[in-house]
Amino acid sequence: MEVFGNHVELDNSLRLSRRQVVLVVTGEQWLAVTGHEDRYRLSSHGKVVSIHYRRSARERLLQVLAPTSYPSVALSRPAGVQQVGLNRLVAQHFLPPPADPAMTYVVPKDENGLNLKVENLQWAHPCQGTDDTVAAYLRPRGERHHASRLSTAQVEEVRQLAATVGSISNSPSASE
Repeated sequence: MEVFGNHVELDNSLRLSRRQVVLVVTGEQWLAVTGHEDRYRLSSHGKVVSIHYRRSARERLLQVLAPTSYPSVALSRPAGVQQVGLNRLVAQHFLPPPADPAMTYVVPKDENGLNLKVENLQWAHPCQGTDDTVAAYLRPRGERHHASRLSTAQVEEVRQLAATVGSISNSPSASE
């Protein structure tokens, strides 16, 4: 971006008046992606920028694949394209290594898999099913499961009705 008097020229050659340009400070940190140092930059908020888009000097924010479920990006390599999960990429670059090498999962603290900020991510052990956050993210149950048909309240009502019917059919007066 270059400033010329009352106009600003952006990297894509678009010219705007200074009034149309707003500087937004997000507090993001940017690092080179390991193994792709000359091609990509990663932010602490889960954004990836190609720094030499189509072999030019232009930068481009990469499109997120599967943006509603498990966000990932496709990184180009000489051997082909590598699809990488954004939560793992952010954790590997901005979180300290896990204390236990067996902690290989990266899960969000707030159960929102789309919140890729480094403050929201944590390393988790694959068999760490006792932690509610980890269990809810890795194995959705109940209303959060993709195939659920009943709410938790409806399930509880069905169970109460079944218990009532079962106690009536097992009573001595019902068998006479």
